[in-house]
Amino acid sequence: MRLKDVARVRTDFVEADFWLVRRGGLESVGEPSRTFSPYHIGVRVEQTGLILPDYLYYVFMNLHQAGQWRPLAIGSLKLVHIRTEDVRNIALLMT
Repeated sequence: MRLKDVARVRTDFVEADFWLVRRGGLESVGEPSRTFSPYHIGVRVEQTGLILPDYLYYVFMNLHQAGQWRPLAIGSLKLVHIRTEDVRNIALLMT
């Protein structure tokens, strides 16, 4: 199952449950945040029967700490970004 199957993902998304840093250095890109910014990627869980928004927030914290976004980061020098489509296509393992 992919994130796009259970959540809406887009930028400038005030109603999101949490946001991911879209632009920055390799260390900060993809970091989840509870603070809205129109430049961040918003994630709003639509299928709360399958996954809770707070749980998904911690899943994304783990993905960030594990370096999931490094191979997906695009850019040069010290400024990189991740694409909304890459976030939508993150695989979620449900057991």
